[in-house]
Amino acid sequence: MSTRNVTEATLAAYLKVKGFKEIAQPKLFKNSVTFFFEDSPQLTKEIEAFFGHETLAEPLAMAESIRLTKSLIVDMRRNQKSGGGE
Repeated sequence: MSTRNVTEATLAAYLKVKGFKEIAQPKLFKNSVTFFFEDSPQLTKEIEAFFGHETLAEPLAMAESIRLTKSLIVDMRRNQKSGGGE
């Protein structure tokens, strides 16, 4: 199984809305959070569409996914600063 690392929070949120599952817990490396998805041709197609501004997603689902993803990142950074993270 090949892994695709994603460091763009909005892309990770979009991929979750499109039904792609994370295969590992996100990791905080220095000041960047990396999300891990199983690589596939469909995932590559969605990533290309995302960066090509050719995507469609249900607006409320996307807004909620972005909110949850950003909240996760804030919590991970807060835990790192308090000595509880990686």
